[in-house]
Formats: sequence, structure tokens, C-alpha cells
Amino acid sequence: MLTIFLLPLLIHTAISYKILIYAPHFSRSHLIFMSTIADILAHTGHEVVKKRAGISVIRQNLSLQTIYSLEFAPNVTAPNPKEAKVITKPLSFELNFDLLGFMSRMWDERQTTVFALIKIMRLMGRFLPRLCDSVLEDTATIEQFRKEKFDLGISEHIDPCGLAYFEKINVDKYISTDSLCLNEDVTVPLGIDSNPSFVPLLYNPFSDEMSYWERVQNFMRSISSAIIRHIVVDLAFSGVFRKHLRSDFDIKEKFRKSAFAMVNSDEYLDFPRPVTHKIVYIGGIGVKKPESMNSDYQKLLDSATEGVVYVSFGSILRSEGMPTETKEAFVSFFRKFPQIKFIWKYEKNDTIGSDLNNLVKVSWAPQSGILAHQNLKAFITHGGLNSITETAHSGVPAIVIPMFADQMRNAKMVEKRGIARIIDKRNITGESLTEALEEILRNDRYNKAAKRLQQLILQKPFSATERLIKYTEHAVVFGHIDNLDLAS
Repeated sequence: MLTIFLLPLLIHTAISYKILIYAPHFSRSHLIFMSTIADILAHTGHEVVKKRAGISVIRQNLSLQTIYSLEFAPNVTAPNPKEAKVITKPLSFELNFDLLGFMSRMWDERQTTVFALIKIMRLMGRFLPRLCDSVLEDTATIEQFRKEKFDLGISEHIDPCGLAYFEKINVDKYISTDSLCLNEDVTVPLGIDSNPSFVPLLYNPFSDEMSYWERVQNFMRSISSAIIRHIVVDLAFSGVFRKHLRSDFDIKEKFRKSAFAMVNSDEYLDFPRPVTHKIVYIGGIGVKKPESMNSDYQKLLDSATEGVVYVSFGSILRSEGMPTETKEAFVSFFRKFPQIKFIWKYEKNDTIGSDLNNLVKVSWAPQSGILAHQNLKAFITHGGLNSITETAHSGVPAIVIPMFADQMRNAKMVEKRGIARIIDKRNITGESLTEALEEILRNDRYNKAAKRLQQLILQKPFSATERLIKYTEHAVVFGHIDNLDLAS
């Protein structure tokens, strides 16, 4: 009888696999996503080695599945997988880029124009191809990784160098991922219909229900964004691939031969759109269980019987970088609700709002614990995909003030689901903030919609984590599955 119960465990151990995760450190949110994938796969009982750019791999009794994460990191702090060994190597070049200055300008600059798209693409075009060149010329590390004979590679689609790296080390089975929601950069190369009449582009501030003029803009930007990406990013990568691989290396064809494309989307949160079985939704894998809070936070939240509102603009966009008039707008807003306790993630110890008894300014907060507390009434956020997903999992209404990139689209997602109000960052006033919160507090439909969305996500037949594990194991066995490829 004991043998019957132990047999599945013995079989699982016997067929454990060795996986390489290629995770260049493009931004904190991208690294969190890839690190979470590594942790989930490791948590099934496998040992993880996370390799940060090029020091020789040290093998230490790797008896089960091994996941190597190859990570090339500029000077931006970000978490590593908690269950992975980390081996690092610094960049071979310096990147002259003022990240905090770039982010502080987001409070003022308009980010939904073609010019804003060019800025984002230029940043990628400056950094990622140079990074790829540094990776592919490290022949010593490439030879070491080639000898490891990995069963599978996992790489994020935003940086095509991962697929080129797999080619160099003879890994012919691989999965592509995207830490953003399902978007045209993934679907178009796979031949999946992305009809601009109802599928909003990644960087557009539209929902799937667009006016005639919005559909025209969406269509025109679908063309302009493809041209800009080709000129600014793709051509730079082509030169790197010709230098280190071969002249006819086709990165788009390489991407099409991915076993699956795993995206950071949740089908109940994102806009409905055409997909194929090659697309695997794993949105929510990074949502943490509510953190245990220290006694000060617990007392603060428990005592706020009239409600709590949490204000945070993420790990990179800093509240201290707001223009003075924006800070004053928030203080005026806080003053209108003396019965509500506001927790504001604010990174500087200054006198802004110091006269308010209902305001607590903190440089860091246990976000998952706060979002899960029964006294929380609303979350004011910038609309980063991780924060939006965590909001949906927590069943909390939101006020979204999107700043740049995909955040406008993310805001439209939660607005469509009936759980959020959107404020244009160019219209942050005490009045606009007050009106939005009063609407959420007065109208119970926001809270009901948030709770319904939470339960849809939590009670889905197969969780994002289960999908990640099962499809990864399936890809190791079968590799590229042409049964799933469209003829187009």
C-alpha cells in the first residue's frame, strides 16, 4: 500500500528536468515576474541556481531539476528568487541613464503619444542590444552552459536575446514569456488576430469598446508602433545576431517555434480577445499571500473603523517626486475625509501633510497585508500591472492615476470590470480625487464588482501556478508543437 502512495513521487523525481531561465534585468517588474517563475518551478522540489551574467556556474549536488536564471543587471535594485542560488557578473559597459529623473518626469509628461512611444523604444534600443552583445561575446560562459545540456529554456519576449542565447548553447526546446498583458508584440508574430477595432494596443489609453475616432487612432498606432520598433529596436538586434550567430538567423521565426507563449494576463481581468492554445495565461503568479504585519500596522488598520485608503505609486515612481501642486492636491484631498485613515507611501521625511491627524506617511508598507485588511476602502495606484493584478486578487476598489507605458491600458481594464475610477495625471486636484473617492464610498457597486472579480479569479478551475507548472513540463517533453501553429 505504501508503494502505491509513493509511486507518483518517485516518478516525478525520476523525470525532473534542467531548465535555464534567461532574465535580463530590464526593470524591477520584469525581474519579479521571471523570478516568480523560477521560484514556483523550484518550489515543486527542484533546486534553482540563478545566474546573474557570467561568473562560472558552481555545481553543488544538483540531484533534482536545476533552473539556471541568466540575469544581466544594471544598477537597479530588484529581488532575486528566494529559492534560487544566485551567481552574478556585472555589466561590461555603463548605461548612462537617470532612472529616477526619468520616472519623476512622468508626473508631468504626456505618455500616450507617438513621441512617448519613441522614448520607450529608444531606451530599449539603447540598452538591450548592447546587453545582448555583451552576453553573446562571453564565450567562456556560453561553453559552460552548453555543457549543462538544458532540457528547456524560458525567456521573456521583450528581450529577444534569450532565444539567441538558447541557439548558442543548443537548447532547442523553449517557452517565451511576457511580464506584460497579452499584446501585439506577442500575437502579431504568431499570426493571432489583433483587430484594432476592439483590441487596444499595449500603450494606448483605450478599452475594447472604442469610439470611431479611437478605433482610427488605435489602427494608426498599430502601424506606427510596428515601424518604430523595427527601426529603433529590431535592426539593432539584427546586427548583434549577425555578428554572433549567422546572417540568416530569424528571431521572429525562432519566437514562433516557442512551445508556448506565457503572458502575465488573467482572462477575468484582461479584455476578451482572440487567442490560440499556444497562449497560456499565467497572470497572478506573483501575487503574494497577505503579509503578516508588525503590531504597529495591525493596530493602525484595526483602529481605523471608518476605513483606510492606501496610496502607493509603486517601487520606482516616487511620491516625493510629485510637483508641489500635486502634493498639495493630495493633502487637500486627505483633509476632506477626516474620518478616513490614509497610508501614503512617501519616500522623503518632510513636512508635507504633517498637520493631518488622519495621514501616515511611510517609505515602505506591507502592501499585500494592507490590501487584504477588512477596513481598506480603496487603493490609489499608478496602474502598474502587478499592482492592478494584486488589487483584483484582493477584492478592493481602486482609483487609478496612470503615468506611462501600459498603465493607461491597465487602468481601462479595471474600469471596464467596474472596480475602479480613473484620474488623468494632468488633472490631479483635490476636487478630482475627492469626487472619485466619494463615488467609491457612496456606490456599493464598486465593492460588489471587486469582490465578484476576486472570487472569479480565486475559484477558476486551474490556477495560474498550476498552468505554469503543467505547461512547462509539457514543453520539456514535446518542445515546439506545430499542431498549435496558425497557417497564417
